[in-house]
Amino acid sequence: ERTLGAEHPFTAGERGNRGILARLQGRFAAAQTYIEGSLAIFEATYGRDHMKAAEVVNELANLYNDLGEPARALPHAERAVAIATASAPADHPMRGYVLLTLGDTLIGLGRAAEAVAVLEQARSIQERAAGDPVDVASAQLALARALWEAGGDRRRARELATAARAVYAAAGDRKRKALGVADGWLGSHGEPR
Repeated sequence: ERTLGAEHPFTAGERGNRGILARLQGRFAAAQTYIEGSLAIFEATYGRDHMKAAEVVNELANLYNDLGEPARALPHAERAVAIATASAPADHPMRGYVLLTLGDTLIGLGRAAEAVAVLEQARSIQERAAGDPVDVASAQLALARALWEAGGDRRRARELATAARAVYAAAGDRKRKALGVADGWLGSHGEPR
């Protein structure tokens, strides 16, 4: 801020990063302040429909999901998907990421059947993007949850969750929490008969 100013896009990026970190640490009030500040700068600089705005709006949705408030997350998740769909190529990883957030939001709202289609798309995009395997694993685990809750193919749900777990285990310390989530889900969702 001293070098570039409080309203510079690089400052907004740093605020957004601090917001993500605060969210992951469970400091939700600080996260919201940082994320909303970042969004205001990006919207003023680039406009409401720029991909930078989509990234930050998606983080607001993630924040509300973490707080257990999917109804508050939904408009932000839908906006992020709309911006990414209009702004990014069909196989861009960001599209997969925002669809993952929307899918998680729909699961939180008890709309798992709707989430299945969204998360199938997110998983497919992440697989085609051939980026970080953890991104694919995140989509697989969310899809497993949606399939199970929607009464879908439970054998496939366990296969997806098991595949995600293997990726998290290989990622080591950086995905220790995700590994615990996958283990917990697999432990409470036994083999279908």
